[in-house]
Amino acid sequence: MEDHRDDFIVIVAGYPDLMKEFISSNPGLKSRFNQYINFEDYTPEQLRDIFRLQCAGQDLLLSDECEDYLLDYFTDLYDHRDADYVNGRDVRNYFEKVIRTRANRLSPVLDRLTVEQFRMIELEDLKKAEKFIFLE
Repeated sequence: MEDHRDDFIVIVAGYPDLMKEFISSNPGLKSRFNQYINFEDYTPEQLRDIFRLQCAGQDLLLSDECEDYLLDYFTDLYDHRDADYVNGRDVRNYFEKVIRTRANRLSPVLDRLTVEQFRMIELEDLKKAEKFIFLE
């Protein structure tokens, strides 16, 4: 890093306490990593907006009941966050669960759906996704 300091940059990212531990783990790191940018956690409203963007990216729609539910869900997640809280990644993981629960709901009736019904995420998809467990 030192020999080519004008040719490249090194960016490391992580949780604040773990990053402090990392930087402190070697005396040479502290002098080499001397600029920091701290990002605050997304608000529940921002988390809901990220979920909406995920939907838009897959050309999916949210039923009217989903808006309030999503805000409540992300508010609860935010209010009870702990050291394992991963913020935006939590939205992506939840979205993936919603997509799976939606697919399970739609699969028996695929031949009878309109395009709008196919594109719609329903409240039951959100609720079931909360309980959905990925099998590794």
